Amino acid sequence: MKLLKQALLSGLLALSVHALAADPILVVGHKNPDTDAIVSAIAVAQLKTAQGIPAQAVAQGHPNPETRFVLDKFGFPAPPIQNVFAGRDVILVDHSDKQLAPDDLDQARLVGIYDHHKLGGLKTDEPIEVIIKPWGSTATIIYESFGHASINIEPPLAGLLLSAILSDTRVFRSPTTTPDDKRIANELAQLAGITDIEAHGLQMLQAYNEEMAKLDDDALVTMDFKVFNMGSSKVGIAQLEAFDASFLMQRLSGLRQAIEKLQASDAMDAMVLAVTDVNRGGSTILTVGPKADVAQSALGLSPEPLGTFKADVLSRKRQLVPPLERAFSHQ
Repeated sequence: MKLLKQALLSGLLALSVHALAADPILVVGHKNPDTDAIVSAIAVAQLKTAQGIPAQAVAQGHPNPETRFVLDKFGFPAPPIQNVFAGRDVILVDHSDKQLAPDDLDQARLVGIYDHHKLGGLKTDEPIEVIIKPWGSTATIIYESFGHASINIEPPLAGLLLSAILSDTRVFRSPTTTPDDKRIANELAQLAGITDIEAHGLQMLQAYNEEMAKLDDDALVTMDFKVFNMGSSKVGIAQLEAFDASFLMQRLSGLRQAIEKLQASDAMDAMVLAVTDVNRGGSTILTVGPKADVAQSALGLSPEPLGTFKADVLSRKRQLVPPLERAFSHQ
């Protein structure tokens, strides 16, 4: 604990230099932001500003239906879309992969990272504040950072942070969930005045699914879509999540056509789509592209055009990315 506090103090001292800058630090999540990315940007911006380091939450895309639901519920506006980061001080949240970061990040000054994913290979010319833990949500990590800084979290922000944890852990059903996520979620629920965490999480999923059902197939497959450089290959992974995915299962043929178009337009070696049914506890996984066979072998899939159901597969970060990276790194 002492070493952690010393590390945090060193990071704060480094960041304090930027407090005198004319422009606030931009805090931004990954491309195609989800609830954890948007909420984490808002929370870190509030944390830094409370520490006397002006910061502003921005986003690389519009919030998805679930995120809009929780922003509206707790009274927060969506962060503005920011396309230019060159010449600005930047904190990344919920990612450290260059492919997911702003395109002009190399022309900006990276001063911090808050994340719960694997290291993404970014480099800096000087020391920065980095807080990465293998927890189920970046929001869990940020809550702890508020505690270390002895800064109170107001009820609306507590509701946002709780929602982000529930989103990323699939209401604690994901294998990425840790005891810390559950403990901190309960503390945040008390702060936010939420008495039934499960009901709130399912309400979020329901709001998300109702909006998803209105979208066409092309829009659906880009809602939660990330591109990774794996070895010499470019691999895209999209994930659609629903508490009851039966309405998505009826659209598998159209969804396959949509990922085929996306794979071709982005010149990806392989494209993977996971249709995740939270209640059923697994995902139907489709693969397309010239190296689809590599992805199928890595994930233990059959070459069925409408995918293979894999029980207990709920997490892209933990259960899809690692085996795919191992397989494509040997290509």
